[in-house]
Amino acid sequence: MSCTLCGEDYKNWYYKDYPSLEIHFEKTHYLCKNKNCLKNLFVAFRTEEELSYHNYMLHQKGGHGLKKEEPNLLGFTSDGAPSSKSGKTREEIKFKDEEAVDFGW
Repeated sequence: MSCTLCGEDYKNWYYKDYPSLEIHFEKTHYLCKNKNCLKNLFVAFRTEEELSYHNYMLHQKGGHGLKKEEPNLLGFTSDGAPSSKSGKTREEIKFKDEEAVDFGW
């Protein structure tokens, strides 16, 4: 499995299993540590602001979820391209783990 948050420059970096990817989410991105989100898997964000918004909307405001017109937390538009608020830039993303293997020879 690979990290969808890291972007195109890291598309060939793979993790052997979800626990390895979750360690990456925690070290490199912003992982929601709510027990329900941890159980649902893949609840990680590019920016601290996105995580804060998620926590407010899902865990503080009554937990009713996000409305359709609210911003996409993962930074993607409906066509799958990164939006202008995509979070960390390529230079800012630093792998802080050793769980990934780069297959981009």
